[in-house]
Amino acid sequence: MTLQSLLIALASLVGLLVLFRKWQVGYGARMAQRGRLLAHARELLEVETETELASHYRKITGLYQARKLILHPILDSLQIRKLPVLWLSITLVEKLPLRGTLNLMMRPSGLEIFSGFHDLPVSIVAPPGFPALAQLRGNGVDDLPPEKLVARHLKPYFDGTAKELLITPDGIRMVWLLAEAERGNYLLFRDAEITLDTLPAEQLSHMLDALMALRQDILRWNEEPT
Repeated sequence: MTLQSLLIALASLVGLLVLFRKWQVGYGARMAQRGRLLAHARELLEVETETELASHYRKITGLYQARKLILHPILDSLQIRKLPVLWLSITLVEKLPLRGTLNLMMRPSGLEIFSGFHDLPVSIVAPPGFPALAQLRGNGVDDLPPEKLVARHLKPYFDGTAKELLITPDGIRMVWLLAEAERGNYLLFRDAEITLDTLPAEQLSHMLDALMALRQDILRWNEEPT
């Protein structure tokens, strides 16, 4: 190898090391950003546990209005999706005066990694007042809140900000759309990174309150005289 070839090889190696270092720094910054997503949950909830997920987002369990909630960010980056999506699953863990299970899913594809929607045995025709693109499934037990009661809480499913509503005897889950990957970067470079930093406290509070309002309506319905 000539001296010139050696110098070219060394320059190439240095360039690769510089690029790798830049990638390391960028990767670390992106992972730190993911850890900040639910920072405001620490202000709104009495946090019990906080777990770092494989995606580097953080799953938080805590009390809100003295009720146990689980906040679980879900990065859905299946290659067959048009764009990777970041969901936030919020689950109320509480026994409710119900026997039946109702699961509403907007535009189900069968690829919802966060849901057991397709495992429920009974398909339900969406009643008037429900979104046109919603599909419903259940466990075949009729002891559920009235359709009109549920319909009062479906605005986020009409405007596209929510994906799933699950009502069960063991609690309620709402799955919200937080962000999608930037289309240009994903189509050109397959970069699935979500640029959302910290979810605003007002937006998170609105999500929590929506779930608690549905819970309260279910309890009121159960207390009404038959």
